[in-house]
This record gives sequence, C-alpha cells and structure tokens, in this order.
Amino acid sequence: MLATLCKIAFLLLLADIFLPVAALCQDSLVDPYDIFQKHYQASGGLAKLKKVHTSYSSGLTSYDGLQGRFTAWEKKPLQYRLQEDYQLLEQVSGDDGSFSWLQDTNGRVQIFKDDETIKRRQVQARLARFEHLDRNSTFLSLHYDGKKSAGEYQCHVVRLENTINRDISWFYFDATTYLQVKAIVKQPDIELHTTYSDHRQVAGFIIPFQEDTKILPRDKTTSTTLEEYRPNVEVRDDLFAVPTQVSDDFQFLHGGSEEIINFRYIENSIYLPVEINGKIRLWILDSGASSSIIDGSYARELGLDVQGQIKGFGFGDTFDLAIASVPSYKLGSLLFKSQKVFVYEGLAATSYEPQIVGILGYDFLSRLISKIDFSKGQITFYDPASFSYKGDGVTFAAPLKYNTFSIPVTLDGHSAGLWGLDLGAMSSSLFYKFAQKNGYGDKAGVFSVSRGLSSAYLEKTIQVKTIDVHGFTIAKSLVGVPLAPGKGTNAMGERSGNLGNSFWQHFTLFLDYDRQQVTLEKGGDFTKIFPEDKSGMLIGLADDFVPMVSYVSPGTPAELAGFLAGDRIVKINGLAVAQYGGVVPIKKLLRGEGGTVYVFQLQRGGKIVERTLKLGELF
Repeated sequence: MLATLCKIAFLLLLADIFLPVAALCQDSLVDPYDIFQKHYQASGGLAKLKKVHTSYSSGLTSYDGLQGRFTAWEKKPLQYRLQEDYQLLEQVSGDDGSFSWLQDTNGRVQIFKDDETIKRRQVQARLARFEHLDRNSTFLSLHYDGKKSAGEYQCHVVRLENTINRDISWFYFDATTYLQVKAIVKQPDIELHTTYSDHRQVAGFIIPFQEDTKILPRDKTTSTTLEEYRPNVEVRDDLFAVPTQVSDDFQFLHGGSEEIINFRYIENSIYLPVEINGKIRLWILDSGASSSIIDGSYARELGLDVQGQIKGFGFGDTFDLAIASVPSYKLGSLLFKSQKVFVYEGLAATSYEPQIVGILGYDFLSRLISKIDFSKGQITFYDPASFSYKGDGVTFAAPLKYNTFSIPVTLDGHSAGLWGLDLGAMSSSLFYKFAQKNGYGDKAGVFSVSRGLSSAYLEKTIQVKTIDVHGFTIAKSLVGVPLAPGKGTNAMGERSGNLGNSFWQHFTLFLDYDRQQVTLEKGGDFTKIFPEDKSGMLIGLADDFVPMVSYVSPGTPAELAGFLAGDRIVKINGLAVAQYGGVVPIKKLLRGEGGTVYVFQLQRGGKIVERTLKLGELF
C-alpha cells in the first residue's frame, strides 16, 4: 500500500491556538495549566486570542524535497481550506465543518468518514474552544512532564491527553521565553515531530514563520515558511465546501456504461491488460495502493517526462518514487484520460511470471464501481452514475483510510479490528501492534520471506481458526505475522491487518468508492479449499533466470531434506527444470498432496547434489 501526498491538517488547524509568546523571566512553573495561561497571556492575552475567528496565511512549502507554495484559510472551530502547488503535483484539502476532505492531483475528491478522523475532529473542536485550559474537563487534560532540552533550548514540556482517541501531544515551551519551539504528536499510526523557529510579531501576536516536521516511521519530511499571516479576514463559507467531483476523465467507447475484462489470476495476483500507445502490457490490480505506479524503464520507453522524488511506503518498507503523467490508456473499450502517477525504478524487475509494468491503484479504481468475480476470472467496471446493485449480497460501510477500504474483521471469534481491503496482497497479514496485543506473535508458525517494492522482510505464517467479515466466515486461514514493526503499513495502530486475495478469492465483491461501501457475495469458490505450500521453501529466480531455492523455513520438510537457500534447481524427478515451464509450475508441485515425494537435482556451488523432498502438512 502506497501513501499519496498528504499534509497534516491537525497542525494547521491548531496553528492559531499554540502561538508562541514573548519573552518572560525564567521561573520554576510546574503546573501545566499555568504554563499555558502564561503562554497565552504573553502572546497578547487569552481574550484577544479568542477573538481570532478566521485567518489567512500563505508561503513556501516542501514535501520530501518537493518545493511548492501553499495558501490557507481557516474559520474556527473546524473549517479550513489548504491549497498546495508543488508544480509536479497539486492538491486541495479542507473541512466544511462537517467532514474533512481532500481533492488530489487528478481531481478526485475523498471525504474522510473513518472513525479515527471523526474522533480527531472532535478533539480539534474542543481545543479550538480552549477546553484544554479547563481543569475539570472530562475530555482533555494537561500534564507536566518536566524540563527537557529541544535543540539549544531548555523547555517546559506539557503533555496533552484526551478521552476521545489515543492521540497524545507534547508541547515544548522555552523555559526562558515561553516560545513554543517543538511539538510531538503521537498517533497510533505515526508520530509528528515539529520544530518552530523564526518567531515574528504579526498583528499583535508572535508566531513562528518556520515549521519543520518529520513524520515517523515513514521517513517523510515537510517544511513550511510563512510569508503572510492575517487574522480575522472575511471568508465565505463556500470556500470550505467539498469541491465538485471530477467525472469526465473516463468513457466507455462502445457507448454503454459497463465493461467486462477477463483477468489472469496467477499466484493470487490479478493481472489486467492495459493498452497505451497501441501496446498492451500487464498491470497488477491493487486496491491497497493509494496511487497507481508505473515502472521507470517502461515510463521512459513511453517517452514520459519523469521528475521529482517523494517517499512512498508499503507493507514493511519505505521507498523513493518519482512522478509522471501517463497518456490516455485503455482496458478493453474503457478509456481513461491522462493521469499523474508515481514512478518506481525497478518495478518490472520485482516480477517475473508474468512481468508487469505497472500497478493500478486508487486513482484508477476510485472512478468506477468494480465487480471482481474470482471464480470466473472477470472484472466488470460500471459507471457509478448509472449503477444499481440488484444482487443478494451483503452491503456494508467501509470508510476509506489511506485511499483503501476499512473492513471490520473478527479473528477466531474474539479478536476484532479494522482491516484494509488489499487486492494487491497475495495473502492476508496482521499488523505488528495488533498481532502483539492479541498474542498472535507468540503462536507457532512457518517462517517466510515477503518482498516489498524495495526490500524483503521476514515474517511468520500462522493458521487462524476463522476469519469473519459481516457474517461470512472462512475457516483455517493462513495469515502472516510480521516479526518487527518496520516503517510501512505493518507499523500501523489504527488498523489491524490487510485482507489479501487468499481470503477474497472465495467471494465476488463490489467496490463502491463514492459511497465508501463494499458488497460481498459468496463466490463460486466460496467452499473451495485452495492448496497451500507443503514444502516450507520459497522458489525464485537466479540472476540468469534459473529457478532456485530462495528461502528454507526451519523445521519444515525442505530443511529436513537438506535444501539450502541459493540451491539452483536442475531437475525434478529426472525431468529438466526448463520442461516445467518456469517458477509458477514448480510452486504448484509443492502444493500437492501430503506424502508426495520429489527427487531434486540441485546445483550447489560447483557441485550437483540430490535431495529427496516429501511434502507434509505444515499447519
């Protein structure tokens, strides 16, 4: 799953609340409420600050090194509009007083309806009313965490907690001047570490003209240089309204309102034929990707102008992306106009049977309603303007988070949480925090290596008794458990895991991004038991495209038979490996009946060795 460009609105909304203050004599305050009172008093007085109802600001901004400009308007308690122009990318975000929203660089509008965003807005509304100064508040509380250093400053540190969500904030006030020089906001998914500098007086207030933020563990950075700030400007309410949705960037060339596409389903991945400039190449469909990605070499083959650099993050890692505009492309008779996508060098090299040149993510899927029928190997794309569901499935709300659907899931009848719907994941996986909290990290399993876009990571596969989604239950499912939190999505705390195709292949599902809902039907393979690996080893390709053993899990039939990572496969049961037709057919052999015996001839260094493998049940 990949992160798109996203400004942290939390800090913007509170910019007028946590204004730094003018110099005071150093003292030994330890009461956090008194510290905040002095903070406001020295900044011009609490009464004056409460009279600031609107504001306008503009200046320079950067995101992971992309340079741009921003313009922002705010109307308390919650309305705001932020326009960011990085030349390569543009986006507008805001809040109309009821919901937060975002219009991305391709014009797609998303309204944030997930529980965590709603709760975060409730906290922000109370802060805007200065409820944090009320010692008797049942929702907000301040705590003194002593003196700590922040760069060259010795600071009073005040901690803000609340009873609405799990966010915790720390505010660092210079013990000599009471200027705010640092803030830390800890959320379940990320931490924001912000430093404030270049304090200046504007309209009777002293505010920082420079803010620099590090977003952990994503390795992302933002920087804002304020050029203009004006309080109590006239602002029309329609400035904060949700923008009109772009709806004319695709069309059905045959004149209808739907298109059926046959897909290739190989190793639990959905491959779609995408035509650009008259050439058809395969792309993977990935509802867990918050934006589409194209391979760097293929982008240059198409003559695309690849520019810039920004950080993305997947399940267990972060990686560098560039940006390009893809020309119009087709799937069957479904035509999409030009869109901006991210570019990853080496994407094609991460696949081999078959090779892909791109990933179709949120900016593709969100334009349409998609019906994915795994048993038939078909996807039907519908125009949302004319679609009406007429089946007997179960439809439920699935609010978007990071541009992916949030699905309520229960494991083993008791461990409940929200999971991402990830059609780009071959299997399902728990996130690290959820796994540790619910004891799944301690369960016995089979170790394996999974690969993200830029790195590989070790995980453990376990078997759970049941996975339940809105009354649909799949028994004896395998899920991955990360052994470390990492820097990607598996470090999240607001979600519990990802449901991949090993689960969804039992169903037919409808994805409705406009309504933020999913419909599930029992698929033709709902009761099918899909075969799993019974060897305990992973098969990949050597540099010269010869199948090889890439990993052997301890205690499995492959280890007991003496296989080692790096063994190149020469023959299986006397048949030259080339005659099997590649890695995928060999993987299918390893999913055969328990007790099946294969004799492998392997090249190990300069020797040929023979190993006999007897398949066995791993779980």
